[in-house]
Amino acid sequence: MKIPPNDYDLDSFIQYILNHWDEIGYEEKYREKLKAICVLTSRLDWIESFLTPNRRNVKQFGRMFEITLPYTDRFEKSRKAIYYAYFEHERNLIILFTTTDLTEGFRKTADTIIRKTPDLWNLWIRPALFDTIENLIIAEHPEAQISYFSANRRFSSLISSQIRPNFDRSIQYRGKDGSETLNEFKHYYGVLPTVIEYTMDDIVLRINSDGIFTLKTANRPTIDLFLELLDKIIDEILELMKTAEELRFSSEKLKTERKTLKIPRVEPGEIQMEAKLTLADAKEMLRSMEQEGFSSIDALIDEGSLSLSATIVDSNKGSVFDISASESKITLIPKYRTSFDSFLRFFAFITENIDQTATFRKFSDIYG
Repeated sequence: MKIPPNDYDLDSFIQYILNHWDEIGYEEKYREKLKAICVLTSRLDWIESFLTPNRRNVKQFGRMFEITLPYTDRFEKSRKAIYYAYFEHERNLIILFTTTDLTEGFRKTADTIIRKTPDLWNLWIRPALFDTIENLIIAEHPEAQISYFSANRRFSSLISSQIRPNFDRSIQYRGKDGSETLNEFKHYYGVLPTVIEYTMDDIVLRINSDGIFTLKTANRPTIDLFLELLDKIIDEILELMKTAEELRFSSEKLKTERKTLKIPRVEPGEIQMEAKLTLADAKEMLRSMEQEGFSSIDALIDEGSLSLSATIVDSNKGSVFDISASESKITLIPKYRTSFDSFLRFFAFITENIDQTATFRKFSDIYG
């Protein structure tokens, strides 16, 4: 997708896409779908993360930024992924519009940057938010159907499963009865959705748990539905982001008659769960975290009334924090170079593997 230079805001950019979709909706002679990739950031200089060494790959078109990122495809051919980024400072939100494919072009370019850069994080859609989204869609479009979904489960998950819970599962399903089938799979097999596609009269919209919206019909109703859903779900995610940002380790100077002392100040956070961790669960949690880029150091587990303590290293973001866990609570204690995205990545891991109803709050908000 290539857009001519102009002084765009979000509305005029979208209108240009809609007016010229037949011309611009092709990549390498193939029709590609329009994607809107939503990213949270606390950085005003976020665009710096997308600059290549020559710093010539970013152009500003009014409120929009054209970002060109090179990559090599699986056939060793040089390609470019082009994104048009809109930043909404009030909501700490970046929207990347693109037609590049998600499996290779996005994964090798913007996705790598987002996953490795502190204070950048995909707009995570937690499992319960998919239910909210479905209710919002059905309220306005009673004819809407789930025509496709992808869902998975780890064998170590504590989320309820009626049939053979101790198996890894990955499911893809297509059919007009997608909503009923997804509910059955969630109940009987304990899977959680990662991708859901909704089909209605003139709208086909696919939603990914990483905040990626694929507008399979590039028209005004689909754009409007995407923006409406974003408005409805973002407040909950921003509240989690605010909590994570306020967790910090710092020191304050205290002057006495004889010398100046540095007094450490820590604002921890706490994840509260309805599920109860056992000793085996705690050990498996530490093992499973490694698949998500977390490693544990100096882990200590008390086999009596469960007590777990460990230092957690986020290899993706370069941050370090401590955890202290009991059967139903996990305290997160900032330690080194912590950023909101590391804490939220960890909370997402807990939510998707242990307890989808888990909550995350500041220690001071819970205990005063």
